[in-house]
Amino acid sequence: MFPSFEEISRQIKEKQYAVIPLVIPHDTFQKAMEVFVDFLSLPQETKDSIYFQVEPGARGTEVGYKLYKRDLGNTDNREYFHYHAAADERFAAGVEKISQLKKLLGAMKPIYQEASNALSKVMLQFETKFPGIHEKFFPKGHYPRFYLRFLKYDRLTPGEFLAKGHYDRGSCTLALAESAPGLRMGLNEQTLHDVIHDEGRALFMPGLKFAEVTSNEFPPTWHDVVQKTDIGYREDIARWAIVFFADCSSMKDVTYEQAHTPRA
Repeated sequence: MFPSFEEISRQIKEKQYAVIPLVIPHDTFQKAMEVFVDFLSLPQETKDSIYFQVEPGARGTEVGYKLYKRDLGNTDNREYFHYHAAADERFAAGVEKISQLKKLLGAMKPIYQEASNALSKVMLQFETKFPGIHEKFFPKGHYPRFYLRFLKYDRLTPGEFLAKGHYDRGSCTLALAESAPGLRMGLNEQTLHDVIHDEGRALFMPGLKFAEVTSNEFPPTWHDVVQKTDIGYREDIARWAIVFFADCSSMKDVTYEQAHTPRA
């Protein structure tokens, strides 16, 4: 049974996220991630060319491949790929030339669709308290602002941050799957706690803009990722994660400082 609005609300107030059903077996995520890792073997120039922004100038609306490195001035060492409903059309020419891209989009699309279905069920529960919220996330006549992220982190020393603390820029997030523990969530730095991610479940958490379409009862979830052990997914990969970001308005007005500064 899908949790009610009251149950989702209770969980968020108690631990800053809510557990919801997800009809995707972990094996599906693992196979999809193998496709992603194969894609990462492409030449850097090729990967860098597979990219666009739905809202030019808004980092949260990236589609395609992105690399971040600390030695380039970024806070984390990671690579990811965002799938969006417009990706198939936008990358059609690349699919004809790059088999790894074709396989990756094929692996991501059904996961994107199932995550969208799960989010729809969440918003139907919120509809009982906030009428009209479902249509804000699922507008008629144009693509929703949904981004499915396949993400891999480079290996570091146990105890180091793979992803430093932050809020998600959009309205809300579904953490779908991960290869190893390390994700921590809380209201702020002082309340961070380890998250246990069970198969057949997704974790729903508010982003920076969720209170704008609900109420101040739903502040954004502060979270980070820590490398727990020397054991990694592969020799050069600490862990992978699959995440679904959802928004219902422009992200151009969200700054880096807003996303990376914890509230009291």
